[in-house]
Amino acid sequence: ARKGVLYRALIEPGVEPMPGARAVLERLGRTRPLAIATNTVRADAAIITGHLGIDGLLRAVIVREDYARSKPAPDVYLLAVERLGTGPAGVVAIEDSATGVAAAAAAGLVCVAVRTAVTRGHDFGPAALIVSSLEELDVAILERLVRGRR
Repeated sequence: ARKGVLYRALIEPGVEPMPGARAVLERLGRTRPLAIATNTVRADAAIITGHLGIDGLLRAVIVREDYARSKPAPDVYLLAVERLGTGPAGVVAIEDSATGVAAAAAAGLVCVAVRTAVTRGHDFGPAALIVSSLEELDVAILERLVRGRR
């Protein structure tokens, strides 16, 4: 409970997106439905998506209260695929942690891992691609990953 209070105090004044986050969401959102699949609780996810102004780009936001087992279990991604209504074959998960990559892999999704200052040492073994920035991603790269999986 204390962690939740401290975290909320950090995010309420505002959050900075990863470099390239807004641009990649806008590019991808033009051609496919998007969802956020997070271990974050609903109230905190709403604060973050509100600050970033991305609610209109998302078909679904799946939060910790929506599923039974947290990452690295696949539950959050299985629910995301269901809410997207697309089936898992064409879904690409973009993750920044080892537990997230493991969850996406367990759900049978293609996964792109984004290394951050915090996750530099994480094992992203199951990821189909590892990038240093979201600025490296575009629709063509993600399409190639999906085609290569089929």
